[in-house]
Amino acid sequence: MKKMSNYFELVEKIDENRLYSHIYNLQGIKHPIVAREALIDAYKYIITEFEKIGIEVIEEDFEIDGFDIPFKNIIGKLDLSNGTAGEVIISGHHDTVFNAPGANDNASAVAILIETARIMYENQRLFRGNYRFVSFDLEEGNPTFQKDLWDLGKKYGITEKNTFTKLEYKKNYEKLFPVIYKSRNRASIESLRQKVKETRLSENERGFYNSLADYYSIFYKSEEWVGHLALLGSSHYVSQAKSQGRKIKGLINIDTVGYTTDKKNSQTYPEGIPVNLLKLITKPILKSIPFLSKNFKTTGVKDVTVGDFASLLVDINSTTEADLFMKNAKQVNLKVAAIYTEMDYTDIHEKMHDLLRADHAPFWREDIHAIFISDSANFRFPHYHTGSDTIEHVDFDFVKKIAQASLLTLIAMAEENKI
Repeated sequence: MKKMSNYFELVEKIDENRLYSHIYNLQGIKHPIVAREALIDAYKYIITEFEKIGIEVIEEDFEIDGFDIPFKNIIGKLDLSNGTAGEVIISGHHDTVFNAPGANDNASAVAILIETARIMYENQRLFRGNYRFVSFDLEEGNPTFQKDLWDLGKKYGITEKNTFTKLEYKKNYEKLFPVIYKSRNRASIESLRQKVKETRLSENERGFYNSLADYYSIFYKSEEWVGHLALLGSSHYVSQAKSQGRKIKGLINIDTVGYTTDKKNSQTYPEGIPVNLLKLITKPILKSIPFLSKNFKTTGVKDVTVGDFASLLVDINSTTEADLFMKNAKQVNLKVAAIYTEMDYTDIHEKMHDLLRADHAPFWREDIHAIFISDSANFRFPHYHTGSDTIEHVDFDFVKKIAQASLLTLIAMAEENKI
């Protein structure tokens, strides 16, 4: 078996022009309700690109309540272990929200999947392992929920899909949206009801928000939102693997990895992250603060308030994979700031739910080793979930470096005996 140092020549084979072409061809609203045909076209594009490479393609169809059409995870399979090794996965998602072309969120990741698959297939003589290149469907949301929410809006005089910001509702948006956003289990729904009760609202507004709380309480089938409100394709993948007895060795999940900026204070952080302490992470004083040195790690980052680095999220099970990514990022001059939570899924769900807003979450729930790589989305990207999420805002050098570090890490994960 080759040493990892012998694989570094492969990173130069990642073609920035190919990454550009994939993002250019995939950008556009791809939504199960408002742009169903475009979503189907995205399926076809990814399948065709995998077929051009020569890699085996698996179309994993699944259904959800309220729709009589299948949705689709698309999987490129490269098993060089003759079925003896667990799956090592690199993933992204191909759907978008209803109003965004999604060049960054998340054509940037799908482009990396396709290009990584090409490099590995063309050089497969160098590897062993059981690799999967997976593009998930319905990461952004459950279309049944979205459809019912829009219908609820119409009942109360809202005719556009931007439900919470329409006309009279907008004046209480900032008061109520944070509570709505956190309404992801039954306890938090009761908090929403209480906040509605305490807030000065018109009769129409009160009816809408109370009906929304009623709908939430019916919609949730368990005490959590993962796999119900969003992340449906990845939840299905994990469930299928479990029911079929397939072992998953590890996952690299990539989502919204195309935006950088050199502006001061362009980078913000989720609730629960100690930003004032985090600013010390690049200073020598860090060594005297055990909490920081253990839970926050960087490579190449000079200022954590400037959004010019990749964000890496790590649960308690996935430190080995995270360390591998950090090491490989340094090799390709990719700046990274990593949060080592030292928490399992249950604690993260309770204390830092923002860290679960992507397709790694269902894997963490099953204690499967998984890391998440992003540009931090709405905590940096000003075009997040808007009509301006287009290709001219993508930093292709940044995307290429993330592809390079991910490629090396994927290989290392397959070959790491400890995993």
